[in-house]
Amino acid sequence: MEIKSLNPDSFYGYDRAANKFATGDDIGELVLQVKPAMDALIKRYELANSSILSIGSGRAHEEFHFLESNCAVDLLDLLDQEIDPFSDGVLQRIQVAQSSKEMPLRYLIGDFFLFLENAVASSQAKYDMIYISGFAPDELDREAIQLSYRRRRTKAEAYASYQSWPEGMPPFLQSIMDLGLLLKENGLFLLQSYRGGVDCVLNPHYGPMVRDQLARNDLYLLETHFFTQSPGVQLIAAVKGQDQYRKWMDRLASKPDLPEFHGRYPDPDLRRDISRWNPELVENPALVNAPGEGVTGTPSPSQVPVSEKSSGVSEGPLNAGFFKTLMQKAMGGQDR
Repeated sequence: MEIKSLNPDSFYGYDRAANKFATGDDIGELVLQVKPAMDALIKRYELANSSILSIGSGRAHEEFHFLESNCAVDLLDLLDQEIDPFSDGVLQRIQVAQSSKEMPLRYLIGDFFLFLENAVASSQAKYDMIYISGFAPDELDREAIQLSYRRRRTKAEAYASYQSWPEGMPPFLQSIMDLGLLLKENGLFLLQSYRGGVDCVLNPHYGPMVRDQLARNDLYLLETHFFTQSPGVQLIAAVKGQDQYRKWMDRLASKPDLPEFHGRYPDPDLRRDISRWNPELVENPALVNAPGEGVTGTPSPSQVPVSEKSSGVSEGPLNAGFFKTLMQKAMGGQDR
């Protein structure tokens, strides 16, 4: 694992005095495109002045806005050219931006699974927020599970229901859940996903399964935003610590909802037409598209049934090789 302390402006090619990015800089263009969505995210979840760990950061265009809100940001990515064609450009930026001084931006270059194993074992300092945005191993895992499930269904089952997610299958790899161990009490867990998303309207059991798996790992689901016209595109927000859950739900109830998320999505109308599932209101996310009233409490881990995830993929460092091969075949050069 290499840890690089970086000058943020040098990394992003940002001229702060002129308030502009280098002409033709692709990261600069993305930074500006995602600004409205990221500003709204930071405001709703009160992320200013936070310590943040970003998983699968890639070019880190979204994370620029955390830095602008006075956050200390650790970016984690393997930066392997065989997986991500943008990696060479990121490595060049890192080379230019390296600093011998302590900076608010650090790039952790290495394998996610090995990082997590070492960080948990060494009781690494905790973060205020874990941010996951389009992390390929996480997304491709759900995509593979859905493809396998569809193949196993009979024609009669397929005609009777468009369900794509199997009952009893937890939505996340346990390694994703284990990131909660690196959160401070009251820390936030934000996961934004695009590829391989589960349609939470056609799979009404999926939202409660997300809530329940999070709760088994001391993470309590606050809300799930999703594209109304493409419900597989989702933003999940959870808080660490059951005693913190009610405080956060009360705070969110008084805030305006997000006007958009996934600012990189090319269709602005689609990314602004969003619905929200509040786990306290209803079981079926198709019934909710705005904040509402009603409180039923939050489940304790002891109340949530435990089921083992069996996706045909073993957890741990060996996953790095599996996902490297899988992403080479499946990602098609997409960023992050």
